[in-house]
Amino acid sequence: MNTLDIVAITKDIIVSICALGSLGLAIYGVNNWLREMKGKTNFEAAKTLMISTYRFRDSVADARRIIIDYSNLKDMQPSDTEKEWIALFDRRWQPVATALQEFSAQSIEAEVLFGSEVKDLLEQIKLIGLHLKQGMLSTIEYHTNPTADLIEFYAKNPEVLQQLRDTVVAHPNNKDAFSQDINRTVKELERLLKNHLKNS
Repeated sequence: MNTLDIVAITKDIIVSICALGSLGLAIYGVNNWLREMKGKTNFEAAKTLMISTYRFRDSVADARRIIIDYSNLKDMQPSDTEKEWIALFDRRWQPVATALQEFSAQSIEAEVLFGSEVKDLLEQIKLIGLHLKQGMLSTIEYHTNPTADLIEFYAKNPEVLQQLRDTVVAHPNNKDAFSQDINRTVKELERLLKNHLKNS
């Protein structure tokens, strides 16, 4: 083996080592890029979900506020009590329905990305909206068309009537069970998504 052969072999070894090094760097770079893209995707999904959660929470709080605005109902006749109650709760429910629809759309993406980690909390938040709607409908029925059976039921079960009132109207300082349930669920969702919001 002469010197030219040794130089050629050495050159081939050096080129091979450089190629392997370049391949390693390329794989490392692609992995970092994928991790960064996943982090950005998770961050955006978590951020969007929390924004829609806060909108939903705030719309529920507005719908449950104790102050009732009768200004749009001033043209109602005394015989229109049922229409009055329906109009009142309809105006309060519309922002909740819009926020719930936005939240539901965001929760699908979140469930795909975060899996069972958030699924139960997302369902709990949706149930809050359904409980509020059912409470509003029950309140309308109780105040506009109370049957003897309904009056008797609430007389025998005053805690159910109180729970209905607590669902539809928030207590000052949110001391009622429904408000506490909403706040607890939102805080738990914040806790779960905190890591996804930090890791971007």
